[in-house]
Amino acid sequence: MHLFLIVFHCIESPQFNMNFLLFFQIDPEEERRILAKEKAASAEYLNNTLKRDTLILKKRDLTRRKMQEMEKKKNIINQLLAAEGLELLDTDEDVDSLL
Repeated sequence: MHLFLIVFHCIESPQFNMNFLLFFQIDPEEERRILAKEKAASAEYLNNTLKRDTLILKKRDLTRRKMQEMEKKKNIINQLLAAEGLELLDTDEDVDSLL
């Protein structure tokens, strides 16, 4: 119990409070360096996120264009076959039904 009172008395002393504050006080220059590193890391994260999202959108757009081109080619082939009185079989089931 006496030890608790001694420790409590030390914590309440102005000298302890001053030492405590000095112990946890950060050098202004060090604080600026830390903030600069955090800002640079944040900017790099944002840049990487934008690059990744841009690549995803480009890939999606490329895939969509390829599908549109394939659909156009398929329509042209179907038109040419229809002009000859034929039709294009789309699936293996259609082929199996003819055999």
